[in-house]
Amino acid sequence: MTFDELVQRIDRLRPNERLELKQRLLEVAGATGEPPTHGELTLFLKKRLPAHMVPAAFVFLPSIPRTATGKVDRRALPEPAGRATLDVALVLPRNTLEEGLARIWRELLKLSELGVHDNFFVIGGQSLLAVQLLSRIRGELGVDLPMRVLFESPTVAELAEVVSAALWVRDGALGSTETAPGVRRGEV
Repeated sequence: MTFDELVQRIDRLRPNERLELKQRLLEVAGATGEPPTHGELTLFLKKRLPAHMVPAAFVFLPSIPRTATGKVDRRALPEPAGRATLDVALVLPRNTLEEGLARIWRELLKLSELGVHDNFFVIGGQSLLAVQLLSRIRGELGVDLPMRVLFESPTVAELAEVVSAALWVRDGALGSTETAPGVRRGEV
């Protein structure tokens, strides 16, 4: 059974049957042969769960480890393998600004490698880390960004463009009536 066939099977079940099958979804998905991609699972779950409940990473196991009483043995579950679960190719930082931002992200998220197109929230970022990230950017680069910028530009590459524009504005490269593309006056 492929992942697509599994999804169709779940969608055809009655609500009370879905609960039982959802409890075993990871076990069933692992038994289907080729595991679904990160993107397939994310898309599947986004259609059925609120955004905050969609996991950032997935670990494929032959079966869920259980305690002697049949409960999930959380201590026996492995940690996600970092970038290995992502569908995005690893693109290393291409300039000093991207390298600086990537270094801050790696330190906050405790990652050994990070691509400039990796989404902050998909690789483990959350609201408290977002606040820390923006604080570190303010401290190291002197640019004060509102929280919404991280939601609108959640990758190193996108955030580097916003920071670059903000630095350009801050350092007086613009006249009094001009604004940098994508930056509203007073936000940086």
